[in-house]
Amino acid sequence: MKYDKLILCCPVWAGKTPAAINQYMFELKNIKDKEFGVFITSGGNKSQKATIQMREYLDLQGMKFLGQMRLITNDVENEKYGEIFPLFTGKFKASKSDNSQNITEKT
Repeated sequence: MKYDKLILCCPVWAGKTPAAINQYMFELKNIKDKEFGVFITSGGNKSQKATIQMREYLDLQGMKFLGQMRLITNDVENEKYGEIFPLFTGKFKASKSDNSQNITEKT
């Protein structure tokens, strides 16, 4: 991987990550000590398991978790998402750190 930071973005269906994302993570090279975050979209609240699985896999590969953002249909319908984007993206503007938080909208 040529970059220092990676943001995985994907939908979650029935609590699972798409096969293409799993394959992409498997094929990543040179990722030790690089930073990552996860941004997922979902129609419901079953997305946490998928996020944990992505995080655990990349942690095992030596990447450092910066944070996650979850956007569900209800957040979009109620326009409750604007404030979470700057919080999430701010984690990637900062220098390398062990700072890791979850950024989600409470529904």
